[in-house]
Amino acid sequence: MFMQIKTVDLIQIRNMPVPRDGKTKLPMPDHGYSTIVRICATRDGVRHVGLGEIRALNSLTGETPDKAYEIAQQLGRALVGLRLEEDDNPARATHALMDGVLRSEFGIAPETLLPERFYPAVRLGFDAALLDALARSRDESVASLLGAGQTTGPVQRNVHSRKFSKPSKILNSMMHGDHPTGWLRGRVDRSVKKSVSVLKAIALASGGDSDILEGVCYVINGGWTPKHVDVLTTQMSESAPLRQSSLKVLLEQPFPAYATGWYQDLLNRIAALDDPFLGRVRVMIEDGVRTAAGIERSAALMPHVDIKIVPQTHGSLFAIREALDRARALGFDGRIYLGNAGMNTELNSLLLASLALTMTQPPLFSADRKSEEPRPIRQFHPQLTTDPADRHRLFLPKGAGWGSELCRSSLEKRLRNCIRFSCNGIETKTTRLKAQLIAEAFDDSTLEIAHTREAATTDKDDNTTFTHEA
Repeated sequence: MFMQIKTVDLIQIRNMPVPRDGKTKLPMPDHGYSTIVRICATRDGVRHVGLGEIRALNSLTGETPDKAYEIAQQLGRALVGLRLEEDDNPARATHALMDGVLRSEFGIAPETLLPERFYPAVRLGFDAALLDALARSRDESVASLLGAGQTTGPVQRNVHSRKFSKPSKILNSMMHGDHPTGWLRGRVDRSVKKSVSVLKAIALASGGDSDILEGVCYVINGGWTPKHVDVLTTQMSESAPLRQSSLKVLLEQPFPAYATGWYQDLLNRIAALDDPFLGRVRVMIEDGVRTAAGIERSAALMPHVDIKIVPQTHGSLFAIREALDRARALGFDGRIYLGNAGMNTELNSLLLASLALTMTQPPLFSADRKSEEPRPIRQFHPQLTTDPADRHRLFLPKGAGWGSELCRSSLEKRLRNCIRFSCNGIETKTTRLKAQLIAEAFDDSTLEIAHTREAATTDKDDNTTFTHEA
């Protein structure tokens, strides 16, 4: 069986709240635009439309929105007319198709040695759209297509971003009723003393109760050396509140990716310590382990670390699963943090939640969200929803594929550019193409009244779009 790709639409769209007070520019142009990939394919003569989102962030993958849109045009043109050959692993089939396109258009083969994947966020957008179309043709969700047992959820949001620059503010907040469960995560600078102060404040506020808080994650991004970690563990050992607490400490990318010797020395020292308290210090890595080959190069670390996964840096869902399978074969049994949820918009949030449901152990998942004012302009509907009894439990919409459709209000208010590639040529007349896309989009105007009524009784945190996380 196969699906044949008939058309590829690329829709560059503003994915942040529409500016108010006469402003015409977004505060963060790099974060402000996404490209929606809309693929129309046929199977047995029946038309199916798949959606994906290219969320290009220069700070994350080196891709800018405009360059991503340019590369996407080359890939979209090459995909038209190709067949997606199905096999027993749908993610592998879409990955193989994109491998072929990258080889023909850019000369990049799977064995090509690159520091990172070639435009991974662009590739992920196409991979998501192909999986969506394939799932819709089978009348099942993408989560089900990928083998998830529970296809709608729940996904537990258990990582809460905080600003660690002011420990007293965190202490006061928790003392006045802010008791998040799971993990607190925030950036720290090279000051180990401040890092310990944060930990002490959280330990005092939580009372050492692991039912309230499991631990603290320090986002270091390669800024420390082994001396910093030595000072941290020494000061932790000398603190009575911390020794009495059950809090765990997670060091996210403490050293640069190339410093594998430092990582190995650190993990060996922690393992050799006859101190159960310091055994609660864990290390999470991301850089250098985004491919199966990268995992192989870090084989000695796998039994001792946790792994952070950001789908936009991997390029496809198959690449993520391939890397994790290789890690497990090398002894990895740690936690997985599905990162960058806060920088995702609606469609990639559905992808991230679907990926979470395929994992054997519940992953760490961001709890940060935002609301859009003055009125929500939806990109997609339906979206992720929360459990009324527990706002940190997420559920995916029911239905085939992502279970969500591109919304009319988003195209009317936020569309910047659009282009269509088909067997008949290229459609670049934005006005005509825009009118056709709007006509085919989901009419979400009827949802506005219901949303207004709901907003009057719902907490702000129950909205469905994510925001930038620390």
